[in-house]
Amino acid sequence: MSVYRDSVCGGLAILGGIPGWAASEFIDTASVQKDNNEAVVWKKYITPEGKSILQQLVLKRKVKMAAVKARYVFAPDGTRKIADLVKSDSKLRFFECYPESDNEVIYAYLWPQDIHTSPDRWYYLGTDNGGCNFYVDNSTVVKGTEYASVWTKRLSPKGTWTIAHYTMRRRERSYTVPIAYSLVRLGKGGYIDAESFAKAAYPILPDSLEEKLYDAIW
Repeated sequence: MSVYRDSVCGGLAILGGIPGWAASEFIDTASVQKDNNEAVVWKKYITPEGKSILQQLVLKRKVKMAAVKARYVFAPDGTRKIADLVKSDSKLRFFECYPESDNEVIYAYLWPQDIHTSPDRWYYLGTDNGGCNFYVDNSTVVKGTEYASVWTKRLSPKGTWTIAHYTMRRRERSYTVPIAYSLVRLGKGGYIDAESFAKAAYPILPDSLEEKLYDAIW
């Protein structure tokens, strides 16, 4: 997914779409308010059925996270169906701007010097028993002597995917998956599901893809 910065009509910059998902996406460039730490911007989805969804986002620069402050849903005829508004900033729920997400694209549009989004970010590690290719996002590796975190992608032969955040423990040779986002279905009717496995620690088995990930980090 990419921002076409010169494809701006009426203040809307085309984001394109999440790979495998049918909705078109835009940001209202005229609505951008930002400083060195935070930004606020309106985002718009248009579904294949003609429904429009407007979201006001708050993005945090340092932690690369975003929250929805307001949300409005309109029928194809323009009738407003749903309106949601978070009245207090203390109640905003922030989520990661994970790789290839629409929020990451918006983040890159706002602070392009802070993020690497080119295709070569993904390094191929191998293929699992289900035929899914497994990649690591080299640009997201954060590591110390004992712990590391990194984003990975598992791409199925059908085109669906899972992008997961791994936390690796060097001494214990184990890992957890605090959050994973999955495209459940391609095209119309497709949606992205989020799951957390933060409390489950898994051993790094010999000859596994996780072992290849471990070896690539240390």
